[in-house]
Amino acid sequence: MSPRWVIDEAELFRAARPHGWVTLSDIAVGLDVSASTLSRVLNHRSVPGHELLARMAVVFGEAGFAAIAHAVDDEVTA
Repeated sequence: MSPRWVIDEAELFRAARPHGWVTLSDIAVGLDVSASTLSRVLNHRSVPGHELLARMAVVFGEAGFAAIAHAVDDEVTA
């Protein structure tokens, strides 16, 4: 399996709060994605696309993005 991006839901909501975004729908509108797409990403039913990742980096900044999005590789073991 190749590396994939995972979004930390709690960190996403924490970063969204200063923007006045308190619901999943608010965050989706702010990031210019559909609420259903964001929900699938947060529920790990799909991986975030490059547009969503790029938008999060722009909106939340480098440090915010680093707290929210994590690259994982299920093949790597400690």
